[in-house]
Amino acid sequence: MVSVPAPDSSQYPTWKRQEKVLTSVVEWLRYIGLPKYEKALQVNGYDHLNFVGKDLISKQDLRDMGVADDKDLAHLYDEVQKNKTMKRE
Repeated sequence: MVSVPAPDSSQYPTWKRQEKVLTSVVEWLRYIGLPKYEKALQVNGYDHLNFVGKDLISKQDLRDMGVADDKDLAHLYDEVQKNKTMKRE
């Protein structure tokens, strides 16, 4: 049996991220590099990723929550569209 060393995290910076399932908006915003909007989303009731996804938050909603920077808005909206939410029955 051959022992394989664990990968060096400096070579694979996303290694740990792939193992963790994100559920909170705070963790998710930190993961996508926009932690400055944590409070804005939480104050508006977005505290769990099941409520952040395609057809649940519009660009205007994000603007109304205080996302004024166009680059941040585009990045955040793109990430919102990628998020898979809880299925409604």
